[in-house]
Amino acid sequence: MTQATVPETSDSDGGSIFTPRLLTQILAAIGIAIGAGLFWSVSRWMRVPDEPRFHGSLLQPPASIGGLIAMLLLLAVATLIGNLLLGRRWFLGGLFVATSSLAAIAIRGGPTSQVLLRAASSGSGRNVFFVLLVELLILIGAVAALWNWLWLRQPSPAQRLKKIDEVSKDEGRSTGAAILAQVGSTCIILLMALAETGVKKQVLTSVFLASLTGTAIAQSFFARADTGRWYWIGPAAAGVIGYILAFMQPAGLEIGHLSGFFGALSRPLPLDYASLGCAGALLGYWMNLPIEESEETGE
Repeated sequence: MTQATVPETSDSDGGSIFTPRLLTQILAAIGIAIGAGLFWSVSRWMRVPDEPRFHGSLLQPPASIGGLIAMLLLLAVATLIGNLLLGRRWFLGGLFVATSSLAAIAIRGGPTSQVLLRAASSGSGRNVFFVLLVELLILIGAVAALWNWLWLRQPSPAQRLKKIDEVSKDEGRSTGAAILAQVGSTCIILLMALAETGVKKQVLTSVFLASLTGTAIAQSFFARADTGRWYWIGPAAAGVIGYILAFMQPAGLEIGHLSGFFGALSRPLPLDYASLGCAGALLGYWMNLPIEESEETGE
């Protein structure tokens, strides 16, 4: 009688459940918990926002420039903390931790409806969308600067990019096509299926899923090796388009709920796009890298 053999596991660590990708996810969760706690504690200490759950914009009067600067500095600090935990495993992991942690401030600030009602009662009206546009550009600008800093610091960039290019040699692929696909997909998903109301949980979930899916589509079908450097553009472009269209047609502003087909693009606040919007783009990029790139161990 022959004895059945037990198939050997393919894990190099003797069958441990802690695969490189799972360990990366665990370390990311730890980093997000630390970063979110840091953002929450400092925001309470500095009273940013001054009215929790009723003041979701950092630049809407009464604005706190010091608070905005503090949040930008905390974004850099959270990136460094995340980089210490994940830098040897995923070179953009530190920024994923930081942008995910920034959602703590977005949650603390409150929904879009309160920003719109404040604008209507103060007489600023549709001009609030210019304020939101400027705030978005400042926040996404900080994320873009950190994104490109980490990109340039990645280990062996020439060798890494050559590996990824071997997987995507199609002549039809280009960075421009990928970014257009990312922006278009992100906007369509927000418009057609998500962000139907300004409820904070729905808005944050919507902008995260839309950015993740839009980036995944771009990375899978259109991207080249260096396209990942520019995926912060997707959340930024969706917000810019939304705020410009809302300025042109601000129907529903006086009741705190924008109506119209394009209202879904303007319901996320700048903090929403800069936090879980960018985090979704980073995750969509990481999930669609070649497997050896997304499970980098740094050894």
